[in-house]
Formats: sequence, structure tokens, C-alpha cells
Amino acid sequence: DSLKAYYYAWGGRVFGQFLIDFFVWRGKEFFNIVNALMAVLLIAEIYWISHEGKITTDFNCNYVLWIFFSLWSFNIGFVDTFLWLSGSCDYLWSMVMLLAFLLPYIRNYYDTNSLSKNKLKYSVCLFLLGLFSGCSRETLVCWIIVLLAYWLILCKKRNNLQSWKIYGFLGLCIGYSILLFAPGNFARLSLQQSSNINVFMDQDIFSYKLTELFTIVFFHFFLWYYIIVFFLKFKRILRSEITSHITIAKLCVFIASVSGVLLFLTPTRGIRLSFLNLVFLIIAAASLFRAQERNGISILNEIGQTIFKLLGSVYLSVTIVVSLWGNFIDWVYWDEVLAMINSEQGNPLKTLLQIEPPLTERNGMWLYGSGFFHIVGLPVDTDEQGSVNRSFSRYYNIKGIKVVYSK
Repeated sequence: DSLKAYYYAWGGRVFGQFLIDFFVWRGKEFFNIVNALMAVLLIAEIYWISHEGKITTDFNCNYVLWIFFSLWSFNIGFVDTFLWLSGSCDYLWSMVMLLAFLLPYIRNYYDTNSLSKNKLKYSVCLFLLGLFSGCSRETLVCWIIVLLAYWLILCKKRNNLQSWKIYGFLGLCIGYSILLFAPGNFARLSLQQSSNINVFMDQDIFSYKLTELFTIVFFHFFLWYYIIVFFLKFKRILRSEITSHITIAKLCVFIASVSGVLLFLTPTRGIRLSFLNLVFLIIAAASLFRAQERNGISILNEIGQTIFKLLGSVYLSVTIVVSLWGNFIDWVYWDEVLAMINSEQGNPLKTLLQIEPPLTERNGMWLYGSGFFHIVGLPVDTDEQGSVNRSFSRYYNIKGIKVVYSK
């Protein structure tokens, strides 16, 4: 019933919403376990794609650590896309599904002899993966459909078009149609227009989006820098055996770029959406690392590599320790707030509950803690009439709640 209501009243991301409903039903404790495994699977998929699409358990430790470092350090929406139940199902899980769908295509692209037989199980699996992947992200799947369509035409000309490729592509197109033409999209648009919410770019939104764009580029800067320098420095000396790695990297850069353009033009907050671009930038950089390794070349000398590894290790160690510290403090603090809420439930006067922010957001500690963008933060804010605060109050059967910052 919840999934049906969502599809007809709000949007078409059916796969993510199904997961959200399932985990809300089964409980956050179960979600925490499988969600951590999903994060590991995302790292593995990026590794496999950069290693010619070969699915193996023989991992190169340097690649794995670098992929984790990139997902941790460059994802400004880390909490929203990896820890928050709704955000994780909509972003992390959907991305894992999409990369799982792309893996067979990438494997066959590197080695035309792999997966070369027309088997029913391939077709069924790819169709279902494509169906679920298609109804995930609006700004991303459209470009993958375009690129896959072009590649399938080339496969047809080279007499290398297996049935599983066609069924997977059809599943992706059907899934994307389910996403785009969901009645909830039109209902949501009508609601926003009737509520005088500007769904088009005005001056205020443009200024915000411009600031947001510079923020995202700042966090993705090292990936862009490496990719651009690689092509400028080595475009004339690359051997033919790594042409496929270069092509995959270029396609991933294209997807990240055009998806980023749509993200900028969409008048909604895009910090979480930047995670999609980040994953494809990481795949592009990892593929170039692989090409660099196989070609015996390197952008940095040994001294430069050592310096960057040292700086990265220090940053990773500090941010992990601070994040563990900050989240523990907030966890203890929130237990105290829940105790206040339980007391308020038995209060016949039903007063508005006013709470102070946690230590990580008081007296400048916000900069120290949340500045690393890995601390979860409060589920409520200063507006007692806001939708989240009102929903929270109804759930806990209290008059209201708001955060009050002392002067």
C-alpha cells in the first residue's frame, strides 16, 4: 500500500522506495548490517569494472583502499547516501544495482569471447537487473541508455549481439519509462505549483545552484585533476592494448559531466545527487590507474606518490577518529532527548519540547565535527511547524519539538 501510494502521489523510483518500505518494516538494526555489506559490494564493483569487468576475489589492496578513500573523502553527501535509510536505499543500493547490471556489458566489451552464448538465464537476469536499475535515477539512466544503444548497434555490425544484451537493454528502457511516467511525478509537480513552489530556475535558485556547483567541483577536484592531467600528458604514448580502458574512462567522464549538467539545471538540492557523478568519476580514475599500471607509466614520481599517500593517510585517520567521536557524542545526547520525550508523553499539559543542540553543533564544535561531513546530525531542527518536526511530534505523541540555540 505504501509503495502504491508513493508511485501515484510522489515519484517513480520504485526500486529504492520498495527497499525503504521493506527496511522500515523490518527495522533499522537489520538494515545497518546489510547496508554495510552493500557499501563493501560497491567498492568491489568499482574494482571489478576497472579490472576489465572480471569478477574475482583476488583484490589488489592498493586499489581497494583508494576506492574506499575516494568514497569517504570526496562524497560530501556521505551521511545521506551511506547511512540514512531512505538516502542509502535511493542512492547506494540503486548504484550497486546499476553497476551490477553494467558489469556483463563491460566484461564483454573487454573480451568479446566472454558471455558470448545466448543463454536464457543471462537474458532473464539482465532483464530484471535492467528493470530495477532503470527506475532509479532520472539524471543518470538516460545517458546510459543512449550509450548502450550505440554500443549495441556496433555489436550488431560486428556480429556480436547476444540476446542477453537486448533483453537487458529492454529492461533498462522499460524501467526508465516506469520512472519517468509515474503518476506521482505529475501529482508532485501539481502540488508544488499549487503551493507556489518555484519549479523553474529563478535568481535565488540560480545563485544557490552556482554555489552548490562550486562546492561539488571542489570536493571532486582531485579526481578531475588526475583525469585531465592523464590525458594531457599521455594521450600520444598509450599502447593499443589499453585502448578499452581509456574508452571506458572517457565514457564515465561523459556520464558524470552530462549528469552534472542536468543536476545543475534541476532546481532542487543536489548534494546527494553528486554521489552519482562521483561514482563514475572514481570508475574513470580507477580505469586510468589500470591503464597506467599496464602501460608502465605514472603521473607522479615516487616522492610525489609517497607525499600524497602520507597526506591521504593522515586525513583518513583524523576524519575517521573525529567521526567516531562525534557520532558517539550525538548518540549519547539523543538517548537523553528520547528520555525527555518519554517523560513529555505523560505530561497532561502537553507543552512544546525545546532542546539544545548536541555538543558537535554548539560553541563552534559544528565546524570541528560536521566539517568532515561524516557526522549524522539531528533529525529535527529549529522550526516546530516544519514537516519533519510535526511528523516527529505525531509519531512520539507530543505537542511539538524544536531545537533552540542559546545566544
